[in-house]
Amino acid sequence: MKHYFFLIALASGLLASQGHAADRVALVIGQANYSAATPLPQALTDTDAIVATLQQLNFETVSVTDATRSILSDALAQFADRAAGAEIAVLYYSGHGISAGQNNYLLPIDAHPSNGVRIRLDAIDLQDAISMLSKAKNKLVLINTATNNPFLATFNSSIADVQADNSFAPVKDAGATLFVSQAQTLATDTEEPSSYVTRIIEAMGQPDADLASALAATAAKIDSKDASKIVQFGSIPARLRLGMETGAQDATVTDNGAQFNQLGDEFRDGRGREKNAAMALVMYLKAASHGAQDRAAVIAEMYDTGTGAPRDPDKATEWYGKAGAEGEYLIGRRHEFGNGIRRDFDGSAADAVKDPSELAEAAVWYKRSAEHGYAPAQSYLGYLHTAGRIVEKNSSLGESWLLKAAGQNYVPAMMDLGVFYKNGDGVTKDTEAARKWFTKAVELGSTRAMIYLAGLELDRSPPDYRAAMELYKKGAARGDAFAMKRVGDLFQDGQGVKKDYAEALYWYRKAIDAGEKLAFGQIGMMYINASRDFLNYAEGGKWLERAADAGDYRANLTLARLFAMGLGCRKDNALAVQLVELAIRKDDGARFSFKWDVSNWPPEFRQAFQRSLIKRGLYHGKADGRFGDDARAAIDALAKS
Repeated sequence: MKHYFFLIALASGLLASQGHAADRVALVIGQANYSAATPLPQALTDTDAIVATLQQLNFETVSVTDATRSILSDALAQFADRAAGAEIAVLYYSGHGISAGQNNYLLPIDAHPSNGVRIRLDAIDLQDAISMLSKAKNKLVLINTATNNPFLATFNSSIADVQADNSFAPVKDAGATLFVSQAQTLATDTEEPSSYVTRIIEAMGQPDADLASALAATAAKIDSKDASKIVQFGSIPARLRLGMETGAQDATVTDNGAQFNQLGDEFRDGRGREKNAAMALVMYLKAASHGAQDRAAVIAEMYDTGTGAPRDPDKATEWYGKAGAEGEYLIGRRHEFGNGIRRDFDGSAADAVKDPSELAEAAVWYKRSAEHGYAPAQSYLGYLHTAGRIVEKNSSLGESWLLKAAGQNYVPAMMDLGVFYKNGDGVTKDTEAARKWFTKAVELGSTRAMIYLAGLELDRSPPDYRAAMELYKKGAARGDAFAMKRVGDLFQDGQGVKKDYAEALYWYRKAIDAGEKLAFGQIGMMYINASRDFLNYAEGGKWLERAADAGDYRANLTLARLFAMGLGCRKDNALAVQLVELAIRKDDGARFSFKWDVSNWPPEFRQAFQRSLIKRGLYHGKADGRFGDDARAAIDALAKS
């Protein structure tokens, strides 16, 4: 779908200084959800990006989205007051626009511009909008509209003898500069930022470029099938600058690539400034232009995933090539997982592409990167060989690659080696070798390795509970929720310490606060199985309900037993049956446990459960409470239903 972009820059010819917020004002308008047109979600994406950028440029920015004519008129009137006396005022508009006669109009979301009379009543005249900036010393108006304009089809040109067009007429201002770009970068079915807004942000973010040359370069860079359609009227004063605001280092930022990379990281991560992926990319590219290309892989991924810029596979490939061994590894990931790198990979093959040729190509790139010494590639290739994924299963070769990565102090490889030796996956089981690599990982800061080391202490014969407790407590001190839960487990069971339900409850609650959902069920089971002083079926049931709500479906099984037996609650076999059925459907462990333990449930419950199976057509025997092979097969069938 084709689109027009209108960039109008108006200026008085004075130098725009760095200024304070009061000297820089902006009104940003995004119109996406029209009552009489297909939504333009990308308009809001672009608006968000522009708002974040202007705020970083120290503009006092007001944003208005999906505005009716009344709201839009009020926003423009208020902006006129703010713009008066400002060093520079910026008006940005993204949404539908239309030209009728010699006038250009911005369309509110409630507009129905069906003829030359109605459009004057429903729409905002662009010239009127521009006049709101008249008292500012320098003015910049950016207007981004879609070519596929649904309002043209219903426009009646015979009324008032006015012809409508999607191309804007020249702006009635002799000092105006008008850039027009016809391109295929916006769409109604995407929320990615447009190439237009990305280039505008890039222009605004150049610390050492004057506005005129930056915007001229922007027009030339916008993706277009017909670059000759870009036209310009007048000129922006050559010395007009926006001046990138970079925080504490603003006055000292020089042509130092490391500083630009640092700024890019801050924009990307939201450290000390609002997150802005487009501005992060600008900074990384600036750093690279000054010789600091250590973010080449990050730039490649941003282009590959459409983060901070429209997705561009060609540019992604170019930057992967500049990233050396790291780029080779990421190209492998690209082949394995399709377009767009997946950094959240957890070792599962579920997200991998199925094309054997792509997987074979991925293996080639992984090996190339590993041979060039990139530790993550060596580690991942080691894992692939031990698992037999993509490449041949070869535990010895996998071990070799993992050892090379671990030799570079790469913690994930140390962890894999620890698990490798602990379980004896294709090699002789070697607990001491596992302990060695987990210990090294701990020394390099891995909390997860502490958990594994604690597990090795529990695997001793006899178990060393005290050593395990010490390791779990160290992990808990680092904020690890699972470690907190395990400390609670040891206090509940009295392993290595005196049994202490209150202390266990304290640690379980800490684990829950840190995000460990399994601790809900542990508290519930503790109340149910505790000795007399702490035994409380009703309280246990409450915690089991919370566990089930948190996704621990096996908790429903224990909760059902309470209702089946009337422990701490009313006796309710119907509810107990529902809870068991839910647990069986959601958790295979619950199915297996219930299937072989059902004979220990109360007879009345067993009969009620069989009646439910009969009603579902899964069991054809008698509801006598006896569970033979047919009844157990019905439980398996229920899990699949």
